[in-house]
Amino acid sequence: MAFEVNAKCKLFDKKAFSAWGTGIYQLTVDAQGAVTQIQTLKRFGGSVADVTALKTLIRSRAKPGPMRVVNVPWSIKRRPGGRH
Repeated sequence: MAFEVNAKCKLFDKKAFSAWGTGIYQLTVDAQGAVTQIQTLKRFGGSVADVTALKTLIRSRAKPGPMRVVNVPWSIKRRPGGRH
């Protein structure tokens, strides 16, 4: 299943954003492709990263079809050289 994610969030606030890794989220998608519910299966461990992922995923869209539940991994990687 393909998702369109419009991530226009400020992800890398150097003072507040300290989590690097992968979070896993379970999304419930309605027949129109809108995300109606999100459950966190694995947290990043940093509240800013978790909130950013949730705010972005709730705005994402899937192709219309039957109602379904999907698991979505969300990864954040540190740039080479240790910079954000």
